Parts: sequence; C-alpha cells; structure tokens
Amino acid sequence: MAKKHTAKGQNSYGYYIKLGALLDLARDSCVIGSGVSHINAIRQGSKYRLFSVGEKLEGTRLLYYLDVDSKGDALMYNPTSEEEECEFKDAAPLTPEDYKKYKIPVVEVLGSIYAIKNKLSDAVATVRVKSVESLVKSVVSDTSGRTETVRLYSFLHNAQRIIGTFSLFRDGSFKTFAYASTGSKEQFSYMRYNYLSDSVEFCNNIADKTLIYLRIINLAEPFPFFKEK
Repeated sequence: MAKKHTAKGQNSYGYYIKLGALLDLARDSCVIGSGVSHINAIRQGSKYRLFSVGEKLEGTRLLYYLDVDSKGDALMYNPTSEEEECEFKDAAPLTPEDYKKYKIPVVEVLGSIYAIKNKLSDAVATVRVKSVESLVKSVVSDTSGRTETVRLYSFLHNAQRIIGTFSLFRDGSFKTFAYASTGSKEQFSYMRYNYLSDSVEFCNNIADKTLIYLRIINLAEPFPFFKEK
C-alpha cells in the first residue's frame, strides 16, 4: 500500500482498493453501450500502478488499482467474445478486429493526484438484502435507464462470494453498501437481467444485446469497511 503523501494545494484524499485482475480494470473503465473512461497510470519503481476513479465517500475517493510490469497507450477490451478479453496496445497500428473492441486510453500521470490514505476511516453503512436477484432487480428498477453507471462489486468473505453496490441507497455524501451472498465461491464478470422473464443470471460476456447488463468488479479482498461476522 502506498504511503500517505500530500502535494502543495492538494485537498483531495484517495484510498487504494486492489482489483482482482486486469479485466476488472477494463470492465470498470468501460461503460457498455455508451463509451469509455480512461485509466490512470503512475510509475512506481519498475512497475506501473494503474487505477480508475471510483466512489467518493465522506472525504475520500476510492481508487481501484492494479500493479503491472508494463502498459500500452490503450487497453483494448472485448466483452462480446465467448470469454471477455483485454490487451494493451500502442496507438498504432490497429488491426481490423481492434475496431470492434472498446479502446480505453491509458494516461500516465507525472505527479500526485490524491493524498493517499493508509487507512480508510470514512463511515460506510452496510445493509444485507435477501438475495442477489432482488438486489439486481431493485438496482435495475431504481436506475430507470441509467444502468450504465452502476457497478456491482464482488469479493470473497468467509468462503462466500459477496455481491454488493453503492447504487441502491443514495443519501448525499453518506454511502451505504447494499450486498447479498451468492452462496458459492464462483466468480463472474456481469449480471444480466431479462425484462420479459424477470430473471437474473451471472455471465462472462455481453453477447446477447437484448438483455440489461450490470458490470461486476471483482476485488482482491473485501472492502475495509465490510465487517460482517
């Protein structure tokens, strides 16, 4: 974990949350059906720390990161193949197949963006819901066409995979993490909702364009505020 540092005139704090894999960073930076964000890169010794900017708690921005040995000018992401895939590429030359993928720019930052905290002290409420299905259906209904902004987070806790989101309950700057247990350890990339059958399923691609998809961002470990026994 990076040490806390401050820069002159800087008043924004950040806290790093480690991602499970590079695909999770790609998924986090890609808004399906809308466009892409970008990935920040900071050189740390012989490695690069790549991160996307997540939720802001009371006074701290969550930064979802992964350390890599090398990077490219962009991360090419394909969520429509049988198993989603991603790879780094420089700006040119691109292949015909690359034009079917999401091109996520990688921006190397020469300096500090946030004052990084070693400990997350911001208050976050946690609320358990009965099932993952009810959680997803409620989020889809509540967002009313804005499902592209929703992120579901996944991590293992006591040998059970937890799926949760900050998007179900919104109350200004105070955050509530609503979650449910899947009852297994299995990991997925998306949850899809079929409006006609009112059904929810896990999946690893977005091949069927008739369904509503919610991204799952897999974390390397639970959020530090998650204390369920």
